[in-house]
Formats: sequence, structure tokens, C-alpha cells
Amino acid sequence: AGGMGESGANAVSEFVRGGGTLVCLDGSSSFAISRLNLPVVNVLGGEASGPQVSRFYAPGSIFGVALGGVRGSPVTVGVPDSLQIYFENSAAFSVSGTARALATYPAEPLRSGYARFQERLEGKAALVEVPVGSGRVILFGFRPQFRGQTHGTFKLLFNAVLLAAP
Repeated sequence: AGGMGESGANAVSEFVRGGGTLVCLDGSSSFAISRLNLPVVNVLGGEASGPQVSRFYAPGSIFGVALGGVRGSPVTVGVPDSLQIYFENSAAFSVSGTARALATYPAEPLRSGYARFQERLEGKAALVEVPVGSGRVILFGFRPQFRGQTHGTFKLLFNAVLLAAP
């Protein structure tokens, strides 16, 4: 559980199950997925092994995502149907069960920068919402706040944080 230790990880689990909202950005999503047993898989999660040449690679790229058909979550209120996101060796999720994809990658999502095997992202989720007990987990598979330059995705982060307000 990283630097928080077992008691810290247990406290996070209890917080969410008791009605809290846990917002995970980029790499911290893997903690929530394993710790809270979420029905979500980072399909790029095994990329650290295997031959380098066959791995998905996007070291700092702009990708398009679509929010069109997945409305109904406070996270996406006031956000347009398509967005550009900043992706730096980030995550792409497949979801099942109660997990909902709030933003998904279209075919050929690369808008700027470099990506190898971008087709692996098609249909995968960039932003996920999962109910857990009385609470919820919001997984950002990208960096909505990168260097203060990602104005298009700030609203998603603000909405996710506001969800936590009583």
C-alpha cells in the first residue's frame, strides 16, 4: 500500500465503504483496484515485462476521449462530449460489473505527440466510476491536472472532488 502502511490502507477502505469518495489520479488507480477489489483492469498494467518493441508506449501524448453516451454521473456535468487528455505512460481500463466508463478512447485516439500501438486503447476507459459500499471510487487513467496546463480536464477533477462534499 505504498507509504501509507496497512493501517492507512484499511482506513482508506473504511472511508470509501462508509460513504466517502476516493479520487485516484494516474498510477494511484492500481492501489484502489487491488485494495478495494474493483471490477476494473488496467489493460496496460503488464507492460513492464515482455520485449520492449511490442509494448504500448506513449511517453507524453495528447489523446482524444469521448464522453457522449455515458452521462448521468456528476463527474461529467458541464463537460463536452469529447475532450483532449494528457497521457504520460498512463492507464487504460476495461470495466465490468458495477464499474462505469465515463470517458472512453475512440479509434485512433492520438491527437498530438507519439504513441506506439495506439489501437490498443480503442474502446477502453480513460475515466471510471465505481460504487463501493456506500461510497465511490473515481479512477483517472490520465493526469487531469498536469502542470496546470490541462484546462480541458480540470472540470472533471473539480467535479470529482465536489462529489465528496455533503
